[in-house]
Amino acid sequence: MTESRIRLAVDIGGTFTDVVVETARGRHTKKVLTTPAPEEGVMAGMLGVLAEAGLAVPAVEVIIHGTTLATNAIIERKGARTALIATEGFRDTLDIADEGRSASAASPTRGGAAGARGRPAGRRPVFDPESVRAVEVPLYWRPDLAPGDTLDGPAVIAEDETSTFLTARFRATINAIGCIVLERHA
Repeated sequence: MTESRIRLAVDIGGTFTDVVVETARGRHTKKVLTTPAPEEGVMAGMLGVLAEAGLAVPAVEVIIHGTTLATNAIIERKGARTALIATEGFRDTLDIADEGRSASAASPTRGGAAGARGRPAGRRPVFDPESVRAVEVPLYWRPDLAPGDTLDGPAVIAEDETSTFLTARFRATINAIGCIVLERHA
């Protein structure tokens, strides 16, 4: 690495913000408390580590940033109520938030345990934003549902590449062309 290639990395965590600057002469690190306005902790750490390294801000060519603030908010159930819309292959993102998946949280796959037509294939733990807690709900396998089938929440309708979570205030009906129609009820 040449002296002109000075890299600075910042990781904002729930408690601490870590800052590292790397130069041809070595690495310097600084750990500061994460502040309510995270950018203030970043600036304090960045200015502190650069001063220790004898560098000024314009000398930094690359800044690398990472944070666990959003992940922590989800795990700790803090912040606004949100929904996760996942693309193919990522429907279990929140299921594995604790870095481990229990057997009861595993989603069915084609050829796996399926229920009879319109019957639950099992149960699945999910986070219910209305009760603000984890609940175990009936799990319906989408191919087992037919036009005219109606399900009241809370429940999960699982498919190979997506899942639909019905809270207690929603009803799902499979319409004539096989689409899931969600209706809010009292």
